[in-house]
Amino acid sequence: MKSSKFAATLLAVFVMLALTVSSVLAEAPLPPADQGGEPPTEEASGISVDALPLPRSPSMISFVYVKKPVFIFTRAKNATSYEVEVFNESTDTVVGSFIVPTSSCDARYCRFTSPFKLKPFTWVGETGHYSWRVRAKILFWSSYSDPARFYVLSPGFNATFDTSPAFTNWQAWSAGWTRDAATGTIQTEGWTGHFSELMHINYYLNFEYTVRMKRKVNTFSSNAILIYGYPTPLDTDGGFNSGVYFQYTNDGAYSIWQNYNGTMTWIKSWTDSDAIKPYKWNVLKVEAQYPYVDLYLNDTYLGYVTLTTGLAGGYVAVAMYSAAAGEPLLVDYAQVTAYYLQSQKVRDPAMNIGGEPIPATVEEVSGNR
Repeated sequence: MKSSKFAATLLAVFVMLALTVSSVLAEAPLPPADQGGEPPTEEASGISVDALPLPRSPSMISFVYVKKPVFIFTRAKNATSYEVEVFNESTDTVVGSFIVPTSSCDARYCRFTSPFKLKPFTWVGETGHYSWRVRAKILFWSSYSDPARFYVLSPGFNATFDTSPAFTNWQAWSAGWTRDAATGTIQTEGWTGHFSELMHINYYLNFEYTVRMKRKVNTFSSNAILIYGYPTPLDTDGGFNSGVYFQYTNDGAYSIWQNYNGTMTWIKSWTDSDAIKPYKWNVLKVEAQYPYVDLYLNDTYLGYVTLTTGLAGGYVAVAMYSAAAGEPLLVDYAQVTAYYLQSQKVRDPAMNIGGEPIPATVEEVSGNR
């Protein structure tokens, strides 16, 4: 693995900082000129066109969901051109620089789309954490502005497993996975006495995650999707070091539990539900708007839970517990749609299905109770 634990920890800290501001997850709002109004006066904007250019967006506590972001900076009076330099904070290298003409500026701001693609934050690559700075040419080149740091996150994926290679951008933990070309599904028998996970390598924060899965033989073991995951170091039972598991069993029960830095707790212990289709295809879906997670099982809304810990990770996975050989979990598709969080949806307190976390054991959460 190229990415360090430090990089992921830094991103988690960055995320928590972002969640404390009103503009959480959205880039800094554009000035009124971009919304059809007149540019603000110099006094109203607090920006002087006599000053050297300053980064406006993306900036600190900012997330970008496109490969070619639009860089916005303040205009400098009498500048004849600008230069933007982009830096990869993960590798400590310059990605590149480009010239921005004054034709890209209005009365207050300059806007220019990156000419090269930036890669999202992933588990296996040194990408996703960037900074940029700008300078103006006024007869001579000025000094660069202070850098503005930001993260590039993936907008999502749609994995149908219909074509090969099926596991691009996925990484297996504890046990291997195979693809059935005839059915366009993937499966694993897991590792007896352990959890096994198939993790997508992109990092997600606020998103909708849906998986269609089926356990054909086993009655009591966990069949799960996992969010806000961080795998290493794996627990001795194969579970992720951190993550929230939403799971069901073929005997008609579902539950939600969390592992946070190796400590297991129940969020919602095993509860019977008529929404489960034993031994058939079941669709598990979560809408994650940290700290809230809304849960659906075969289009039935189960309710929501409120996470009370910080974020140790942001990876999603498919997971299962293996009690014996010959009891595979099959997955038909998995998909994520990431989104900015502008405002929290209104939730009925009566649908809050998670209480205060209580300690849990592997025997309990695995379903083999």
